[in-house]
Amino acid sequence: MSFRNPVRDAPPTIGAGGLNVPRWRQIQIALEEDLQSGRFAPGDRLPTEAELARRFGVHRNTVRRAVERLREKRLVRVEQGRGMFVDERAIVYTIGPQSRLTNIVQRGTRRTIREILSRTRGNADAATSGALRIPAGSPIQRVDLLRRVDDTPVAVGTYCYPLPRFEGIVERIAEAGSISAAMRHFDVIEMRRTRLRVRALQPSVRDAKLLGIGRTKPVVELTGVSVDQNGVPIQVARSRVAAAWLDLVFEFEDQESRPTVPAA
Repeated sequence: MSFRNPVRDAPPTIGAGGLNVPRWRQIQIALEEDLQSGRFAPGDRLPTEAELARRFGVHRNTVRRAVERLREKRLVRVEQGRGMFVDERAIVYTIGPQSRLTNIVQRGTRRTIREILSRTRGNADAATSGALRIPAGSPIQRVDLLRRVDDTPVAVGTYCYPLPRFEGIVERIAEAGSISAAMRHFDVIEMRRTRLRVRALQPSVRDAKLLGIGRTKPVVELTGVSVDQNGVPIQVARSRVAAAWLDLVFEFEDQESRPTVPAA
């Protein structure tokens, strides 16, 4: 496997315009040119760090720094024990009353997994009780989930459910692997989003670590309220998605003219 613009054939520290260009940066530029040329398709495995080090005549630490910059730019993804791959395109998320990110990902033939990070029982604060239309201080079940797409972490979510109606919801999510599928156990045949707030923010230390991004990389926060087929609020969700993974599309057509689609 060869590259069009080997760094070892270029001056080691002098770049265009006479500016000093570190060796790792030269390698990054050369690899970006190969990625942009279409030499590798999305999802293709790339050469290992050792192979790149031999090709460019540098230490593996130099290659590792170049790869890290490519990963930060979401041009490549690194999977522990498997290697480095060309990053796939961002997820196009068309937002409507019944759209769910999991369903959109699966329709695109990409694999999604939910991992339960934590679960706590508590009392609803003013904002949560107002959204769920329950008295302040009412018992709720909170669950934190990590969503992976093709083994790559893309979103961290915090979900709140009123108790006692949704007693055992965490176990049902674990069994079904999907919130909407778990809801069927509670006689919820349709979930409809009634409100969604979207904003960009800096990730917390915990979220950045879970998503594998730096603190300076923005996340898109989606905070929504969903109701069941009877219009009763059942869920408050706050998801933080790595911005590079998500293209948001909002639909404004008349939803009343569209047929009802059960939750998948």
